[in-house]
Amino acid sequence: MKKINIFDFKFLIGIFFLILLSSTLYPIAILIPVEEQYPPLDIKYQRVDVKITDKVATTKVEQVFINKVNRPIEATYIFPVPKGASVTDFYIYINGQKTSGELIEKEKARKIYEDIVRKMRDPGLLEYLGDDLFKARVYPVPANGEQKIEIGFSQILSYDSGLCKYAYPLKTPLQYRKLLEDFTMQIEITSQDGIKNVYSPSHKIGITRKGDKKAIIGFEEDSADLSKDFELFYSLSKADMGISVLTYREKGEDGYALILISPNVEVKETQIIAKDVIFVIDTSGSMAKDNKIEQVKDALEYCIKNLNDKDRFNIVRFSTDVELFKAKFLEHSSDYVEEAMRFVKNMRATGGTNINEALQEAIAFTEQAQNQCTIVFLTDGKPTVGNTDINSIIDNIKAENKKVRIFTFGVGYDVNTHLLDKISEITQSYSEYIKPEEDIEVKVSSFFDKINYPVLTNLSLTTSTVKLFDVYPKEMPDLFKGSQVSILARYKESGESLIELKGKVGKEEKKYEYEIEFPKISSENDFIAKLWANRKVGYLLDAIRLNGEDKELVDEIVALSKEFGIVTPYTSYLILEDESVYERMNVTQNQGRVMRERYYSFAVPEGQRAPETMRELSAMPLSQASPVPQAGSYMTTQAGKSAVDLSVGIKDLKKTDVDKATITRVIKVKDKTFEYKNEKWIDSKYKEGMKILKIGYMSDAYFSLLDLKPEIKSYLELGNNLIIEIDGKAIEIGDFGDKAKTTKEELIEFLGLKK
Repeated sequence: MKKINIFDFKFLIGIFFLILLSSTLYPIAILIPVEEQYPPLDIKYQRVDVKITDKVATTKVEQVFINKVNRPIEATYIFPVPKGASVTDFYIYINGQKTSGELIEKEKARKIYEDIVRKMRDPGLLEYLGDDLFKARVYPVPANGEQKIEIGFSQILSYDSGLCKYAYPLKTPLQYRKLLEDFTMQIEITSQDGIKNVYSPSHKIGITRKGDKKAIIGFEEDSADLSKDFELFYSLSKADMGISVLTYREKGEDGYALILISPNVEVKETQIIAKDVIFVIDTSGSMAKDNKIEQVKDALEYCIKNLNDKDRFNIVRFSTDVELFKAKFLEHSSDYVEEAMRFVKNMRATGGTNINEALQEAIAFTEQAQNQCTIVFLTDGKPTVGNTDINSIIDNIKAENKKVRIFTFGVGYDVNTHLLDKISEITQSYSEYIKPEEDIEVKVSSFFDKINYPVLTNLSLTTSTVKLFDVYPKEMPDLFKGSQVSILARYKESGESLIELKGKVGKEEKKYEYEIEFPKISSENDFIAKLWANRKVGYLLDAIRLNGEDKELVDEIVALSKEFGIVTPYTSYLILEDESVYERMNVTQNQGRVMRERYYSFAVPEGQRAPETMRELSAMPLSQASPVPQAGSYMTTQAGKSAVDLSVGIKDLKKTDVDKATITRVIKVKDKTFEYKNEKWIDSKYKEGMKILKIGYMSDAYFSLLDLKPEIKSYLELGNNLIIEIDGKAIEIGDFGDKAKTTKEELIEFLGLKK
């Protein structure tokens, strides 16, 4: 067996001080100069290409490092290998020669990591404990030049109950975090079974379906966020309708469930349902701005041309007045399509915006529908003529609409997203938005595919032995080609339970049944709890907006916000900036905090969609759960809505504003919430009187605790002054010196673990 070398002592000391003194990039791979006076090299870009075939993933990583030194240098390349993966390729060509590397197994790698963490006193590096290390010598790295490195690894993905998970380690310790100039990722999944649900709880991804057995996932950022690892889940099933269930449950607590429902991508000719579609088109003067009218005309042309042969259609054009194209639904024939194109071409942007009357006209016209009827509403959503009250417009839709879906398509930067999102929400449909510089054909084709191929309507879901409660959304939307429905709920019982999904295909009833396991304890997938809380907060905000403020509802929103770290109109996060920013602006940090609170209030200008609008809270895509603040973030708790204009500047800040701001340092880490009190982070589950054990920061017992309870790794990243609750007991971490020399045996006994 080949002998595996480890770093010599001198090299370790070099790592300690080089990283300690640097503020450069420290992502999953590092290129560290051997000479101690130089910091680790910056990464110019990182590109990841992943191919997954029947649960086996092959990952290729291409990185370019930058040497800013005026002469060639020697460096060491370090790459933490993901759990369960093996390195298959490694390419560094120097002077035409391929450089070799070596794998350091995790037991020896762990010792290296511990020494680095202990010497640097940096708990952020605990993230990498437990991984293998790949190490290689790189010489020479060109002066003021770039060094390209390629590495590949393969792994068998975890697979449970039809669900696969792929993870790419991207998270970087806070003090070394720096935005990548270019980070791209492409994942191609091929499976013999049908690929159903595809989603990422960590990043916003694009999904392209190539039939039922192939999917391409894309993720790209010019400046990549290194605060979290990339995660992707996808489910496999041969059934027409795929259901995946993920659970999370702490010991002694009610569980959380995420239920994903997705149909086949390929729709057979016999499954296509004939439908009647009414296009409601905004031609008001505001649509002339940023060339929005041309965008809408292009979108409308695409939609009409791509209707199915058995479909019928009509157009309602509106500005100050409302005009119906024809007095009846038109067949999707070449003659009618050509006539409609001439009508669209002659549209001009002028006059006011009479949204209420236009939608009333379209809803009334649905009485002539013979097939499943749909309204497609293309606008910037800013009512200026007739009834301009948004709540009144919504009430009219509720009163007059007879279960017809109204799909909304907003164009431009100044879209009234609240109105459009509310219309799509109350009619159980979808909304989409496009900016002037975006590719309209891509956006419209994806949007219209959902409308054009309804798969299952009027959905309902029930369970047998395990009952779901606090289920969101309260009413399930329809399923369309390429779409999926996500349901978040709580559960009390455990064990196997039958899930029954019912719906309609046209007028025909359909039923699907699945046996699902709901466990007593499930420590994975802690993100589900946060997603559920987002949905519930959205539901409560809905109730307040419709019926007015109620103290009990407000209290519940605030409690959920504090527990799960959610931005709401009643609570908001403040991310502290560098002190130099305050000095340049000539303001105190407390004034800065008030400014940040105002910035993140819900009173954002139209077109700039708040990260936590009511709709996004109640039906948020999984990849866009509300951001978890990092250590040093702040939550301001207020006694009312924070409806503050974004234009408020430093000069408008009054001393009373600053004095009234109650600043509480709160942070959400995985499933726990910590509050900063008396110069230490305290677990919200810690109660006075709990049995407590003190452990010295970076002591032997500190690393023994990691051995015994590896799941607390993320909590320890909070630093050297914190209290953590573990199974009803408390561990206090601190710089206690000789006062806390806890042994591993004492720790085992305290935690009630077997030796």
